[in-house]
Amino acid sequence: MKYPAIESILPRLENHKAESLNNLSILIDNAIDFGTNLLKWELEKGQKGDEHIVPILFFRNILSIADAISILIKNSSIDNSKSLVRVLIESIFSLEYLLQENTKNRSLAYFVWNAHKDLKFIEQIDFATERGKQLKSNIAKDKFTKDFEIKYPPEFDEGKKNAEELLKLPNYVSVEVEYQRTILKTKKLNWFTLFDGPQDFEQLSAKINLNSFYQLHYRYYSKNIHSTSVHKGVLLTNEDGSGSIIQIRSWKDSISTSVDTLNFLLLTLMTFQRTLLPEKNDDFMKWYLAFRNEYLNLVEISKNQNK
Repeated sequence: MKYPAIESILPRLENHKAESLNNLSILIDNAIDFGTNLLKWELEKGQKGDEHIVPILFFRNILSIADAISILIKNSSIDNSKSLVRVLIESIFSLEYLLQENTKNRSLAYFVWNAHKDLKFIEQIDFATERGKQLKSNIAKDKFTKDFEIKYPPEFDEGKKNAEELLKLPNYVSVEVEYQRTILKTKKLNWFTLFDGPQDFEQLSAKINLNSFYQLHYRYYSKNIHSTSVHKGVLLTNEDGSGSIIQIRSWKDSISTSVDTLNFLLLTLMTFQRTLLPEKNDDFMKWYLAFRNEYLNLVEISKNQNK
C-alpha cells in the first residue's frame, strides 16, 4: 500500500510562492548562462598544457553547482540548496586562489596531489599491502560489509599506472619534488598547500583577501553540512508555548540564499573574465548592465528582510 505524503510536513503541490521561487531560479540561471559563454570562449582558445585545464574544470564545476542550487530553489528545497552554497564557496575560493598568481604551478599541484590521493586509495584497497590489511580487518568488523567478499578490482592497476606515469612527466617532475618536500613538513596537506601555500581553507581565504566572506558565509553555510546542526532554524515556539517543526520544502531563506548564490557567482564570473578573457570585457559589461537591475532589486529586498 502506498501512503501519501503528509501535506503539513511535505507540501509537494504548487503554492503561492511557486512563481516567486521560479523567478529567483531564472535570475540565477541568467548568471549561469553567461558563465557558459565564458567557458565556451575559453575552450575555443584551444590552449595546450595541463595548467590551462584546471581553471576550466573548477569554473565548470562552479556552474554545475550553481545550476543545482537553482533547481533546488525553484522546487522550494531551500535547506538543501544551502548545503550546496557551501560547496559553491569552496570551489569559487579555490578558483580565486588558482588565478591569483603562479597559476601554472598551482594547477599542476592540483593534479599531482590528486595522483597521490589515487595511489593511496589503490594501496588501501589492495589487501596485500599494510594499508590494505588494515582495511580488510575493518571490513570484517563492519556490520554491513562483514559478510561480503571484497576483491581487489583489476582495473585499479590501470589507474595506478596512470597516476605513476603522470608524476614522471617532465612538466610534473619539479611539482612532484615540491610535493615530497611539503609532505615532510605536514602529513595533512591539500593541493593548495604546495609551494608554501595555505595549510587549510581558512588560510586560503585570507590569502585571496576573502577572509570576511569565509567567516560570515562559509561558516554559516557549513552548519548545513553537519548533522550536529539539524535543529538550527527548524524548531519553532508557538504563541501558546508549544513547539513545532518547520515543514520540509519551506521557502524560508529563499531570497537570502539566492542573493548569496548570485554574489558568489558574480565574483567568479568577474575573476574568470578579467584574468583569462580580458578581450571579452565589453561582452561582460553588456550582460551585466542588462542583469543588474533585477539583481540589485533582489539585494534590496534581502536587506529589508534582514532589518
